[in-house]
Amino acid sequence: MLKHTGSFSLVLVMATLVFSSGCLSRSLTIKSDPPGATVYFQDEKKGETPVTFDPVFYGSYRVRIEKEGYHRVEDKRLLKAPPYLWVPLDLVVELLPFKIHDDHEWAYALDKAEAIPTPVPPQYSK
Repeated sequence: MLKHTGSFSLVLVMATLVFSSGCLSRSLTIKSDPPGATVYFQDEKKGETPVTFDPVFYGSYRVRIEKEGYHRVEDKRLLKAPPYLWVPLDLVVELLPFKIHDDHEWAYALDKAEAIPTPVPPQYSK
């Protein structure tokens, strides 16, 4: 009977660790200069800069930033996982009893577009 109590205690400790473990939260903030530009992340509209969201996975992403009066910016960037989230360390991190935040920030400078002059109709003499 005592032999099973040790096994039961081990299972109980493992279950407690798994269910009380912290979790990993990721966030990506995209900023622009000037602010207020519309951000498309993987062709999905995310909002106006500065905008913060959870990208879910690490990897390569397409970013498009648009603002009236400015040239559109299109970029492809790598959202890189920190070393402590590489296999096999990621399992250990997921089981830690506290939260870990992995926050990233990408910033873009927008170039002002040249104003297109308004066409003037020709003047005809009578």
